[in-house]
Amino acid sequence: MMRVIGGRYRGLRLSAPRGRGTRPPTGRVRESIFSALGERAKEADVLDLYAGSGSFGIEALSRGGRSAVFVERRRQAVAALRSNLDAVGAGDSAEVFSSSVESYLAVPDDGRRFNIVFADPPWDISSEDVAGMLEKVSGLMTRGAVAVVTRRANDDVPAAPGLAIEDRRRHGDTQIIRYLKE
Repeated sequence: MMRVIGGRYRGLRLSAPRGRGTRPPTGRVRESIFSALGERAKEADVLDLYAGSGSFGIEALSRGGRSAVFVERRRQAVAALRSNLDAVGAGDSAEVFSSSVESYLAVPDDGRRFNIVFADPPWDISSEDVAGMLEKVSGLMTRGAVAVVTRRANDDVPAAPGLAIEDRRRHGDTQIIRYLKE
């Protein structure tokens, strides 16, 4: 069972889609990420890619985030995500795109910028594909924004133009890479 771990929604249970298509991050991984982010979530505009149940974006909203955009393509995951957003009463502060990350990033730039980007891609996506995604995402980030990417512990760390690796940590079979937009 997954719960919001901090902020105004703390303790709220989050539903996750059934099956092997989603790999929700553990509470330990989310706690590590948000401890490292500190106050950055306050008033942040957040982009949650490969959102699954939306646990990263919802956690950011719980900790004072201004808005969150969730991108998820699997129908069951989108249903769980919408249910979770209804449970927290996210209302106008959340927007869900039921599409692939590639399709979302291919849409012409609407000028919207993000302070925090979360990307929890399926582990079978290559490091090269993650690097390509990060390159596109960097154009949507404000200066000084962070992108947090989770990968399998032994995977290569993708490099991306315009983003510097700020931190890298390992928790069990997961590595957390935090990039800074320069």
